[in-house]
Amino acid sequence: LLAALLHSVTNSYGMCLKNGSGNSIIWGHSGGFHWSRGKRTPIEMKYLEHSYVNSDNEVIYLVDGNEFTQDQIGEDIVLWNVEHFTGKSSGELFDLEAQVFKVSDEHLIQDL
Repeated sequence: LLAALLHSVTNSYGMCLKNGSGNSIIWGHSGGFHWSRGKRTPIEMKYLEHSYVNSDNEVIYLVDGNEFTQDQIGEDIVLWNVEHFTGKSSGELFDLEAQVFKVSDEHLIQDL
């Protein structure tokens, strides 16, 4: 089961991937808070292998010789996880069936 949030206006991103009894969660937004919890996905591990922590205690990701901070690449990591989960490229994702929910008073309500 995968739930994902990508909001380019605020550069917010989030993902929760539940696999059996384990899960992987990441969340963050531009220029601010980021956290992760649970087991990292293969996509996250791939990009963390080529990263380092700078003097400001920020994780810097190296992708194709370029450096990115977590807020610069967080949306991409979520999208790459969605592509990996669905087996489809991002250009094909609009054809997927999905259930859309909204939050009201701390409850999920299906948005019909």
